[in-house]
Amino acid sequence: MTGAIIDDSHGPMKDASPPPPSLAAAAPDAADTERQRADLRRHRMAATGLLVAMGGVFAGSHALPGQGTYWMGLLQAGTEAALVGGLADWFAVTALFRRPLGLPIPHTALIPSNQDRIARRLGAFVTRYFLAPEILQERLRTLEVAGRAGAWLASGDNPRRLAGRIADLLPALLDAAGDERLRALVARGLTARLRQTDVAPLLGRLLAAIPDEEYGTLLTQAVTLAREQLVRNEDRIHAIVTERSAWWLPKAVDRRVARALIGAAFELLDDLEDPDNEVRRRFADTLRDFRARLTDDPDLHARLRAVKNRALDHPQVQDALSRVWDEIRRALTESAGRRDGRLRAGLTEALRGLGDRLLADADLRQAVDSRIEAAVMKGLVPWRDQIGGFIEDVVRKWDTRTLTERLELTVGRDLQFIRINGTLVGALVGCVLYVLVEALS
Repeated sequence: MTGAIIDDSHGPMKDASPPPPSLAAAAPDAADTERQRADLRRHRMAATGLLVAMGGVFAGSHALPGQGTYWMGLLQAGTEAALVGGLADWFAVTALFRRPLGLPIPHTALIPSNQDRIARRLGAFVTRYFLAPEILQERLRTLEVAGRAGAWLASGDNPRRLAGRIADLLPALLDAAGDERLRALVARGLTARLRQTDVAPLLGRLLAAIPDEEYGTLLTQAVTLAREQLVRNEDRIHAIVTERSAWWLPKAVDRRVARALIGAAFELLDDLEDPDNEVRRRFADTLRDFRARLTDDPDLHARLRAVKNRALDHPQVQDALSRVWDEIRRALTESAGRRDGRLRAGLTEALRGLGDRLLADADLRQAVDSRIEAAVMKGLVPWRDQIGGFIEDVVRKWDTRTLTERLELTVGRDLQFIRINGTLVGALVGCVLYVLVEALS
């Protein structure tokens, strides 16, 4: 009976939380249920037909001639015992699921009357015999999860199919995780990583990778870009000078000051663009000296680090870092939607490679199995009482009539064989007892 309860519990436990109050969701399809019902009716009719036949023979034997003879007595004793055994087993089987003949006989309708106790005992049974630490540990060690997973991943088309499943689920997983949380998580991760990164050595290696003769070309391009920006922002420079000058100065003076500043800036840019100009040579020397200091000047390192951290704290920089997740998500979603995309191909190769490594490396298999065992023992064992309580709560909330019907359909056919065996064994015992009494009298 416990086995039947455990089998039927799979349906409700797979449904969404909270647990359903009825077992209806766990019922198999209608065709399977109808087949079970027909099978139960057929075996019930066989058991009842045998019992009725024994009753008919017993009643008819008293109307036959030859009353009191040895063989008639043997027939009557056997059929009488068959009736007793068959009726007793009919009562016992019926009492499991309902009250026989609807009579309020004590200790009948055992399953409906004891649903709470069944739920409690089932929860305790799973907790004690399925979730005990020593049982879980032994079972996990015999499973060899890493070896089986490696063999599966390394065989046939399994990696490609699994990669396809992961890619198909990826958009839904990204939606479930929530953009705001992931955006903030990516921004925090990038910020923390950038704070830990010392930019001075990186900048030094970058500048060292540029040949000295290329500095002139780069400086010329920078001067051209600066000149374009000055031309484009002349009006803005005039406006800034006007805003920051004293209120009593005439606007004509402001315009002359702005033109002077712009002119001085153009003169400086012209000097920097001239290869023979002293300003350009000094700038190049300063740049080379700066490149050397990037390697071994701790004060410069500290200043650059402070500038970097101030820049990272700026709201616009943080906003730009948070938008990185949007680009990552867009790329992942687009690639996941393509059947021949890079994401699926990369996942396939990674999964196949993982399977090959697990098969080839015994130490890796042992390490993975140890991690799995530790995770299960740490994550499952402390919750064993709660899991047992969950099972108890689910079974207790099942609809009693549906539970009884499902159990009867599951084990009812076998119980009818008990009735048949009880009738036949009763007949055999009755005949044996009659023979013994006759032999001893």
